[in-house]
Amino acid sequence: MNQAWYKGGARSVIFGVAIRLILLVYAFTIIYPIFWTVMMSLKPNQQIFHNLWGLPQTIALDNFVRAWNASRIGSAFSNSIYVTVITNIVILVVCIPLSYTLGRMKFKGRAAIRAIIVSGLLFPSITMLLTQYIGLLRIGLVNTYTGIVSLYLAVSIAFSVFLLSNFFASIPAEFEESAQIDGCGHWRTLWLIAVPMARHGIVMLAILQVLSVWNEFAIALTVLGQDKRTIAVAVSVMMRDVRQATDWAAMFAAMVILMSLSFVIYAVFQRQISENVSMGGVKF
Repeated sequence: MNQAWYKGGARSVIFGVAIRLILLVYAFTIIYPIFWTVMMSLKPNQQIFHNLWGLPQTIALDNFVRAWNASRIGSAFSNSIYVTVITNIVILVVCIPLSYTLGRMKFKGRAAIRAIIVSGLLFPSITMLLTQYIGLLRIGLVNTYTGIVSLYLAVSIAFSVFLLSNFFASIPAEFEESAQIDGCGHWRTLWLIAVPMARHGIVMLAILQVLSVWNEFAIALTVLGQDKRTIAVAVSVMMRDVRQATDWAAMFAAMVILMSLSFVIYAVFQRQISENVSMGGVKF
């Protein structure tokens, strides 16, 4: 018995060590490129050319100034902020009532509507981009914020409804019954009872959508022109231009500017992301 216990314990220890090693290697492949990009953004160009892998000997903050002014990174940053904020407001305003309806109410055709919406998760958004672009072109919404926000809503609605419906479905029915006894209709019940109780899912959705819209490239490149381009597109243009100008320090600084929002969101909402990532996994 002791020998069997020893063998089982040894297997558990080996398995635990192996899992930790795999996670450490995976974390390293993610953290090191970010660390290296930040270090490169702080080096002058001469240090990059002479000591590519070393730490910066002098801090060159003027890299960020050149990056901000090059390829219209500054205006693209403002455009991205505007598009991200408006898109997330629209997504929440549209998807919260829709998710509550599909998650809590019972009516004829509910399952079919839910299946049609969620089926959007099966198709990559890039496969529908050409058709969507032609549609925007015909109604005159190419190179407009209205057009790109509409496309972001179209590609986000399936995941948003899928996620929020799980949270709304987990609310005990007793709360709704108490609200109805107090004279609350569906809208008041939604905003006074359901939304506060599903706030973890709403916050989680908002965080994911902010990161998704901020880092999105293909749709912004296709729909928006030079005057309205987002920061992801502007950084890509700068990477193309830097091959001729050889201002690699400014290019890495532009990458850090692009990643800045992700850094801030992760630093501020790390605990909420960790706590909420497994929530909502209930009957849908």
